[in-house]
Amino acid sequence: MHRNSSLMKKYAYLFSFLLLASCEKVINIDLNNATPRLVIQGNITDAPGLLSHHVLLSQTTDFSANGNTNPVTGAVVVVTDSTLNISDTLLETSPGDYVTQNILGISGHRYLLFVQSAGKSYTASSQMPEVIPFDSLYNQKLNIFGNDVNQFVPVFQDPAGVKNFYRFTIQINDSLQNDVEAWDDKLTDGKLNSRPITIGNSDLFRGDDTVIIQMRCIDEGAYNFFNTFYNATGDAQTPANPTSNISNGALGYFSAYTARNRTIIVP
Repeated sequence: MHRNSSLMKKYAYLFSFLLLASCEKVINIDLNNATPRLVIQGNITDAPGLLSHHVLLSQTTDFSANGNTNPVTGAVVVVTDSTLNISDTLLETSPGDYVTQNILGISGHRYLLFVQSAGKSYTASSQMPEVIPFDSLYNQKLNIFGNDVNQFVPVFQDPAGVKNFYRFTIQINDSLQNDVEAWDDKLTDGKLNSRPITIGNSDLFRGDDTVIIQMRCIDEGAYNFFNTFYNATGDAQTPANPTSNISNGALGYFSAYTARNRTIIVP
C-alpha cells in the first residue's frame, strides 16, 4: 500500500498478511505506541470450505523494524458458535495462522473468539448478519481533471427498517486491492443501492481486465473497525488507531460475515 511521506513518518506498517480467501491487508499503528501489542485478524464467513475461517495473530513492531511483522505462535485460539454451543480449538497451520476445523459460518449465528497468548486472554464476539442478495454489478468511467476514474456500482436492495453494514473488497485480475470500503445504510435504508466504488488509479487497468467485487454483510463492531481504519489511513488529518472490537487492548478485529461475489470484464 503506497503512503505519502508525511503519513509514513507518523505511522509504521504493523503487518501485511494475505488471508487466503479473505486476503486482509495492512493495519497502521501510531509510532508513539512503542509497547508491543497483540494484533488479531479473525474472520468467519459463510463461504464454502473451512479455508474461509482464519484467525491471524501478530505483534506490533516499532518504526525501526521497517515494517517487519512478528507472527505470534503457540497461542490458544478457540472459536465458539454460541447459537449451536459448539467450540473448536483452532489448529496453527503456519506461524501465526490459526484455522478452524469444525466451525461453519451460518447467518444469524453469534460467534465468540477466545485467544490466550503470553499469559494474557482476549475475547471478542460477532454475529453474522442475514444474507442480502448481490443482484448485479456495472461499471462506469468518469474523466475528472483529465484522469480516468473507474467506478463500480454494486446493485442490491437494502432491507427497510434494519441497520445494515457492508464491506466491499476489490480484486483486479489476480491482484487484491488495498482499498477498504465500509458502508452503513443511514442514508440508504430500504433503498436500491446506487453508491459507487471508485478506483482512481487508471494504471491498474490494462484492457479486458477481470474485476471481482465481493460484498460482505458485516456487523456493527466490524464496521466500526473498518470505518475508522479508512479514516486513520485515508482522509484523516490526525490518524488514530482503528476501533477494535477485541478486549484487553488487542488491536484488530473479529468479524463474522456473509460473502457474495460479482464479476465484470472492463474493456
